[in-house]
Amino acid sequence: MNSGLFFYGSVLGFFLFAAILSFVYYRGTALLHFLQQEEYDNDRFLRWLFRRRGFDKKATLLILISFILWYFLKEQNPPL
Repeated sequence: MNSGLFFYGSVLGFFLFAAILSFVYYRGTALLHFLQQEEYDNDRFLRWLFRRRGFDKKATLLILISFILWYFLKEQNPPL
């Protein structure tokens, strides 16, 4: 069994979780602020979000790549 891949998959899973958690906290509070400025009107907020591209492209790409790597390394893990 290849325990090295299991270790790397676990470490990558931890960092993926930490990245998602920090992304949700910091970006979520900023987006919540903008939602408050739009007076909780979801349609106006979503139009603003996509018109101004208010989403974080680099962090989203990093999380997506981390998730894909974690998924493929997870598949290599030996059954417990």
